[in-house]
Amino acid sequence: MSLAAAGVAVSPLDFCLSLLEPRGNDDAEPSTGPLLFVCGGPRVGTTLVCQTLVRHLPVSHFTNLTSLFPAAPLTATRLFARFLSEPVSEYRSFYGRTTRLSGLNDALYLWDRWLGADRLDASPTLEPSAANEMRRFFAAWRELTGRPLAAKCNRLNAAAHLVAEALPEATFICVEREPAWHAQSLLQARKMINGAVDSPYGLTSPAAADGDDPVAGVVEQVKFHAQLAATQEDRIGRERFWRVSYEDFCREPALLVKRAAETLWEGPEHPEIDREIQPHRAANRRTLDAETFAKIEELLSADQSPTN
Repeated sequence: MSLAAAGVAVSPLDFCLSLLEPRGNDDAEPSTGPLLFVCGGPRVGTTLVCQTLVRHLPVSHFTNLTSLFPAAPLTATRLFARFLSEPVSEYRSFYGRTTRLSGLNDALYLWDRWLGADRLDASPTLEPSAANEMRRFFAAWRELTGRPLAAKCNRLNAAAHLVAEALPEATFICVEREPAWHAQSLLQARKMINGAVDSPYGLTSPAAADGDDPVAGVVEQVKFHAQLAATQEDRIGRERFWRVSYEDFCREPALLVKRAAETLWEGPEHPEIDREIQPHRAANRRTLDAETFAKIEELLSADQSPTN
């Protein structure tokens, strides 16, 4: 049974459990504890980064189980999480989706509550009431799990500054990929997920959504997300918004794991980290025809050329 079908099957139970869902304490500013959010454009490796953090650090995370209970993720986790297997026994996903109930989940249904249902909105808003609800949710999550949270949400590439203000203990890891490989992967995603290269995949800009030239469109999308990352870095600051190269991460994932640990724990609470964290093989090889890939490189090079 697919997760979508399972979600429909358990929806009556989800409603019942929602009546038991914690609403947070009465503190004006409830403590969430340290939070770590992985974000970035589509097809940059955010799932792999988050899986690595969850595998090597004693953090909590959102699972496919919670996605079955969108109205009661806290109660479902309290009741059923003990029966789940280890979340990451192997690094495998399909366009960000994992299969097992213990697998990582983006929990987009949660972010829809706070940022709105339009997941492709490049200028989302966060109302004060939603910000308050969000703080109370993450405080309740920390109280339930007793661990810092590591979670992935690509929507935060456009909304991190809003979340950073509402959650002062949050740090963001923005993953970025070498532009040519990123553009190639976006073009493939258009075919695989949307069934047509003229239909954009994921958050993009109006210029990138032009279907007349799909190759130019994905190049514009790559540039759009690079600009989003730069804007978020300016707004939040480098201390809390880390721009991380996918390729560098694959070569030495231990560096990011250690940096994350130093941010999530202090002093004697700092966990022991695996001495050897194996590198990942970056998914950077040409799969498009030579002419199309050359056009990607040409468009990227033209954008970098100095103007007279």
